[in-house]
Amino acid sequence: IRMIGSAALALAYVGEGVADTYYESATNLWDVSAGLAIIKASGGYYRLIPTGKKPLNFDLWASAREEWTR
Repeated sequence: IRMIGSAALALAYVGEGVADTYYESATNLWDVSAGLAIIKASGGYYRLIPTGKKPLNFDLWASAREEWTR
């Protein structure tokens, strides 16, 4: 387990295949939207789970493998 320091960079690593999966709790959508576009373009998978704490705030799972985001 490694924390990169940037959600967008961590998602880019998943999209590139450098990292297998990424999880972030209570993240804001605007902090990860570019990284999610990279995941989608690379054929990866992600799941956003609303936290209910505030609008556009989610728990995020991202992976190159679909079964890791279920």
